[in-house]
Amino acid sequence: GDAGAGAGRGCGEAAAGRGGGEAAAGRGGAGGAAPAGCETSGEGGGGVTRGAAGGGDVSGVGAGGAGNRRTGSSGLGGASAASWSYRRDRRPLGRPAGRLGSGASWSKNRPVGAIGSWCCGRAGPVQRTGRRGGRRDRSEPAAGRVRCVISPLDGRYAGQLADVAALFSEEALFRRRFQVEVAWYRALAAHPGIPELPALPPHLDAALDAWGPPDVAAIRRLEGVTNHDVKAVEYHLKRRLADAGVPPEQRELVHFACTSEDVNNLAHSLMLRDGLATVWVPEADGLVAGVTAMARAHAATPMPAHTHGQPATPTTLGKELAVFVARWRRQLDGVRALRLTGKLNGATGTYSAHVVAYPEIDWLALSRSFVEGLGLSWNPLTTQIEPHDTHGEAFHLLLRFDAILLDFCRDLWEYISRGYLRQRPSPGEVGSSTMPHKVNPIDFENAEANVGLADAVLAHLAAKLPVSRMQRDLSDSSALRNVGVGVGHAVLAIRSARRGLARVEADVDAMAAALDRHWEVLAEAVQTVMRRHGLPEPYEQLKALTRGAVVGPAEIRAFVAGLGLPTDAEARLLALTPATYTGLAARLAERYLNEDGAGGGGG
Repeated sequence: GDAGAGAGRGCGEAAAGRGGGEAAAGRGGAGGAAPAGCETSGEGGGGVTRGAAGGGDVSGVGAGGAGNRRTGSSGLGGASAASWSYRRDRRPLGRPAGRLGSGASWSKNRPVGAIGSWCCGRAGPVQRTGRRGGRRDRSEPAAGRVRCVISPLDGRYAGQLADVAALFSEEALFRRRFQVEVAWYRALAAHPGIPELPALPPHLDAALDAWGPPDVAAIRRLEGVTNHDVKAVEYHLKRRLADAGVPPEQRELVHFACTSEDVNNLAHSLMLRDGLATVWVPEADGLVAGVTAMARAHAATPMPAHTHGQPATPTTLGKELAVFVARWRRQLDGVRALRLTGKLNGATGTYSAHVVAYPEIDWLALSRSFVEGLGLSWNPLTTQIEPHDTHGEAFHLLLRFDAILLDFCRDLWEYISRGYLRQRPSPGEVGSSTMPHKVNPIDFENAEANVGLADAVLAHLAAKLPVSRMQRDLSDSSALRNVGVGVGHAVLAIRSARRGLARVEADVDAMAAALDRHWEVLAEAVQTVMRRHGLPEPYEQLKALTRGAVVGPAEIRAFVAGLGLPTDAEARLLALTPATYTGLAARLAERYLNEDGAGGGGG
């Protein structure tokens, strides 16, 4: 079809042009000339395409983008108001309505134009990311606009993870690097063997603790020039010192004898340490406390048990929950005992630059004092990078905790499904768009999904970070930027499970009714007592009576009465019911829930 001409209607506004286009790609009308006093021309009109040459049937008019002569299109950019379809499986199968995206023509299987090149904002495209003048463009979105986010952690779940973001965001990494640089500068100033850097005056020492959005913005601007994140932090600290009147020769002792990894490894360890201590551990403790309270309340509440999905020897709800508590406590003990390591020893871990500049200083002692002063465990033997072994240990502890959490969520999901637990409905909540009665266990399902995502990231980091070519490659740097992603999903999983737990309560009557339907579970008890008293083929007799059958109290009691057991043994079996055949379950729950540790053995 012919491309329609679009007349400019104002500074950067969409033109009213309509036109046809190629199959599977609309070409909008050309943008009109800029009105007087405006720097931008009117945008082209969106294309209207009806299928040709096997293409999809597309109709609708959308706002077009500015004309792009290089591609031969009159106006690129408008998203059609209708859905798009393409005949090749490597092209998008659908396209949403709205202003975002590009109506660029397709060349073979790749789009020509700006698809994916723009971040989104409340009013449409904002600033282009990628390369600008050979340097990375790290500029912020234009005023009044926001960046698109890919991860739901920064979108849908951002409100639940503000504390995680504050500890693991790129801005948090900037701050941690700055703090490490300042701490090293202070350590050098306090050392008597470095007279070139006198002790910091109190006002300067206090001023270096200040941090805010201007620091983040300044570092971003510097990194746009240096294309090096740690160097940008170093330069920013030097500028702060210059503003405070520190002489140039003293400013040159910032980042003294350090490689970037001296700063990075300490910053990342501090972030992980504080992220676990201030967010993950309290959330995990809260989950364990909630399960512990429910287990205590139902230590003696009989519950059907299932092995291989089939009725088995009954238990109590409290004992089954106590199993999870004991397992979680063991992993939490490991997390609390873990000490993350750090190093500060130069470009290849040899202190070469340190020693050549100040051979008289005991650099091993100073390095150890500095690292331990940050609350980390000093690692004296490394290459350029700290090998991240303790990071791997931390991630494996979280993986094991998550494995238990997954087991817990699936069990509670099953107990809800069987009616042993019931969920309290939330006012205003909808369980299904078509089935009004539904109250779904979505919190446990959400937790299960986030456990999987957390484990995928954490397992990769645990395997990847300890591996680096010779003295160092950069792959660990890219990987470490995702620690917050793994921890974020892990925290989200715990919080989802806690919400789910807060909504459930035991349905004692439903469990009692389920137990009363399966008296065959007493077969184990009967044949075990028969063994004690020497009766012939006890297992085989009970197998013939109960295997694959549903038997009631009358059948069980008639069988017991005909065995000729001693009076006390017979009376004990005749009094037994599925609800009372729970052994020491209540005592186990009560005893080991009161222990602070993992609940080990005992007399």
